[in-house]
Amino acid sequence: MARRRRVLRRVRSGRRGKGGGISLPSRRASGEPATTMQALRAIADGRVPVRFSAELQREYERVSREHFKGKLPDCKIVLAELPKVKHRAFSVVTSNLRLIVINTARSKTLEEQKADLRHEIIHMAGVKGHGTLFQVYAEMLNAPVASTPEGKQLSYNEYSERLVKAEAQKEAEERRKREEQLGVKKGEGVKIIEGKPAARIIGWVGPSGKLVISKRNIWEDDWDLMVPKKAKEVWIVEFDALGHPKGDKTVPREELKNYYIVP
Repeated sequence: MARRRRVLRRVRSGRRGKGGGISLPSRRASGEPATTMQALRAIADGRVPVRFSAELQREYERVSREHFKGKLPDCKIVLAELPKVKHRAFSVVTSNLRLIVINTARSKTLEEQKADLRHEIIHMAGVKGHGTLFQVYAEMLNAPVASTPEGKQLSYNEYSERLVKAEAQKEAEERRKREEQLGVKKGEGVKIIEGKPAARIIGWVGPSGKLVISKRNIWEDDWDLMVPKKAKEVWIVEFDALGHPKGDKTVPREELKNYYIVP
């Protein structure tokens, strides 16, 4: 006998509260809302009052007109005091509602509210996440890309600087772990592959004495074909035990067989 599947249905409430006709699944909850979904339900139930902002509505229409050819969908912009919600602003899109809520507990001044609104407009335009495409729009609209745990808005440049710094810290931590595992520090030792020190070919000096820089990656299996037989000297880079470039030098072509060539 086939087992019957239990289907959970989300039923929209027809109740109208102080949320200005916002219709969402009505689930009564005690205490202040701490998430965006709890906040939306509290607004729909009338437990959290909202205020319409004509100034922010005009900003929405300006951005739509100047940057999206006036094609952004109609959207209601409201203000709500949500001290336990960590988001400065958030949006909701349903079959019958498009709403952007600005959290005045975190976004206090009109300038900040306009910037947070522009952040949400990018999402409203269909850009998901905060990747490269979002950052391009954020720079164009002068919108914050993200905010710090303390609630500070981060511009495109500030966000990029933090990403670069975080990446550098990550690389430094990974290098520290490799140093501990191998018992060496950056610049020490020699990278050994299959019993030979690793080296990268940068170029070579031809018979005429002219330096030729290689435009291709040269590997262990093909260096004998790639480096001309008549090359007087070959310019190589050696690596430390951690795999970092250690220094460069020139060696006779015949000595390349003593190295393991890596691209």
